[in-house]
Amino acid sequence: MMKNSLLIIIVFVWVSSIHVSAEETSKTDCIAFLDTAKHNSKKQIKATRVDNELSYSESHTVKDVDGNIYKTIKIGNQIWLKENLKVTHYRNGDAIPKMVNNTDWSQIKQGVFLDCTSFGHLYNWYAINDNRNIAPIGWHIPSKAEWDTLINFLGGNKKSVIKLKSTVGWKEKNKGTNMSGFSALPCGMFNGEVCSPIFFETAQWWSSTIAQNSDNVISFTIQPVSFKEIMQVEESKYFGLAIRCIKD
Repeated sequence: MMKNSLLIIIVFVWVSSIHVSAEETSKTDCIAFLDTAKHNSKKQIKATRVDNELSYSESHTVKDVDGNIYKTIKIGNQIWLKENLKVTHYRNGDAIPKMVNNTDWSQIKQGVFLDCTSFGHLYNWYAINDNRNIAPIGWHIPSKAEWDTLINFLGGNKKSVIKLKSTVGWKEKNKGTNMSGFSALPCGMFNGEVCSPIFFETAQWWSSTIAQNSDNVISFTIQPVSFKEIMQVEESKYFGLAIRCIKD
């Protein structure tokens, strides 16, 4: 009788240990086991975590007509420049007039640019709408739909903003993770009269899409001091905004 009781206790402990081991293994989602004909014993290996919301990879470089070289990044099915445009000529070689700070752009009806930021130039809408084309060959100004595709792929307006922002260049409280590789920097904007330091913690880019109920143009902006998301804003055509190109 004693032997039978002892045997029952041993079996119970053994079964319990199997249950606990299985439960612990199921909770360890970063561990995988390799057991093949080539490997006679089980070997524990670490599996790589995959962020299902994100899929990006480094791509090639692109050169504009001035010889500036830009890195590119593939995010989902799109390929973007990793940097803002800083070209000063159209594709055919014609110069884009350079304006100085404190110049009133409201009466200007041609493409102009301003270099009040170290993160690429700021351009009015007339520069991006010129048929001489400001984008490098094989690239274009993204439409609202293409911006929306990028933002939605990264999780929407609020979730995407930290993935878009660079880990450097922003104030400590406003910097991002740059998980997308987009490397957004606080390039500021020009309100048509002055490039003020108040805009330096802002990033704003043109789209090629005209707003439906006005003569303004759809733009996309990150204003981290007051908003924790990337926002769609209708902007006047004479304002100076950054340009981030997307591959044709």
